[in-house]
Amino acid sequence: MPLLDTLRDEYGVGPVCHELNIAPSTYYRHQDHHQHPDKRSQRD
Repeated sequence: MPLLDTLRDEYGVGPVCHELNIAPSTYYRHQDHHQHPDKRSQRD
């Protein structure tokens, strides 16, 4: 995710995720869990 954080301002999340072959929702979920740890599941 640090790579995507670096490139998202210049290229956008969608194109970078496409090149990395990951879904943009994966990035957004990771960001949400990082900012709001209380939203994580108890297994995390």
